[in-house]
Amino acid sequence: MISELILIVAVTVDIFIMSISCGTDCIRIPIKSAISIGIVGTVIMAISLYFSDVVSSIISFKVGSVICCAVLCAMGGMNIIKWILEKHKYRKSTKDASMLDVFICGSCADCDNSKEISVKEAIAVSTLMSLDTLICGVASGSSLNVYVVLIGTFIFQSISVLVGCLIGRKFSKVPDISFMGGILLIVLGIFKVI
Repeated sequence: MISELILIVAVTVDIFIMSISCGTDCIRIPIKSAISIGIVGTVIMAISLYFSDVVSSIISFKVGSVICCAVLCAMGGMNIIKWILEKHKYRKSTKDASMLDVFICGSCADCDNSKEISVKEAIAVSTLMSLDTLICGVASGSSLNVYVVLIGTFIFQSISVLVGCLIGRKFSKVPDISFMGGILLIVLGIFKVI
């Protein structure tokens, strides 16, 4: 159960930080958009867990554990590097935002500058931000309770979007804790080989 919770929290941190960023820029995220983000994250997690079973049937448990550890630690390291880039104020205007900009700066998700994340924008952002979910789920899924992970991913991501946006609106200076997702992935990776 601890491994499931660590994975769910690790893949939710980026979405949470993105929603805080939207809130601080006074960009609203309606409930339907938050639910859309949760659905996309859950579908991608389900796909990754399916492929995890396929991979685990091909390679031995010991080799799989080492590969899982390496992949999760690499993903964690990438999240920490992304956090370092954010600290250097990498940011562009939303008018010229690319997919990388959305990944680095969540408020770039408001492509039409409407000050509200539409369902279409939410699906696009969630798909992009769930790329790590796809890799992490494949790397760690074979020994996890699938139902707990999927239900937890949907609930955590949907609620974290609403709570993050609310926190961003209430506080102009919220500490950036996005590196925590990276640390959690590294911890999950280490658990795989212990």
